Amino acid sequence: NWQNDTPFQSGGSVKISVIIPVYNTEKYVEECVNSVINNTLKDIEIICINDGSTDNSLAVLNSLKEKDSRITVIDKENGGLSDTRNRGIEIARGEYISFIDSDDYIHPKTYEYLYKTAKEKNLEQLYFSAKTFFDSENVFERFSHFDELYKRSADYSKVATGRQMFIKMSNNSEFRPSACMLISSRDFLNRFNLRFEKGLLHEDNLFIIQCLTYAKRVSYENVNLYFRRMRSDSISTGVNGIKRIYSYYKIIKILEQFAKSENLKNDKEFFEALKYRL
Repeated sequence: NWQNDTPFQSGGSVKISVIIPVYNTEKYVEECVNSVINNTLKDIEIICINDGSTDNSLAVLNSLKEKDSRITVIDKENGGLSDTRNRGIEIARGEYISFIDSDDYIHPKTYEYLYKTAKEKNLEQLYFSAKTFFDSENVFERFSHFDELYKRSADYSKVATGRQMFIKMSNNSEFRPSACMLISSRDFLNRFNLRFEKGLLHEDNLFIIQCLTYAKRVSYENVNLYFRRMRSDSISTGVNGIKRIYSYYKIIKILEQFAKSENLKNDKEFFEALKYRL
């Protein structure tokens, strides 16, 4: 029921760049992109990057592009989720950047609400919540622990540094890293060269912690604006045990080196929270 009491005047500039990596999601990607097209904030660009799909995902994207001039479609060889997101960051023009997985969708007022809040609070990053839904009863039975995963009980709405938010969420066991559940200032990401590590699963763990290490102004809105689909053949639910274990190991090693290079030991409370996370 939220209403914007001071509606935006369209000035032609891109307020939010929406980056949608696409890989073999022909069944879902139209619903995803349409949820962005239909958002109440119109000053956005929609960057859809086909990461070497072998199904009809690219054809679906090209069809959507014909209907909305804000859509850019890039077709590239398969390089993985991190490589695809990084490509999107490089070409983005918006004040803020948002990521959406191509089998998920968002609330119609998502970007108007987030942009207004981020601008009023002068934020580098604004985090928000999500609702999980399941493709089938079988998927729910296997992965029911995801149902309440993104609910947080504590209040994180006050403007804080990234380190302060990380400490508080860690102490409350409510740190839930997901690149899809925040918007980031493009200037902030570029100033610190914040990108996703290629070749890993669960790369959001690394990316979010590095972001929070540097961010001086962050906040969290406890509102479900993102709808995350759980299906049997996604990255989150797939088996691939060896790669999953290797990815966590690699993330730990990278964060250990990162902590040394940034002298994080000098920030005792943050360092203790980071050690606990590792």
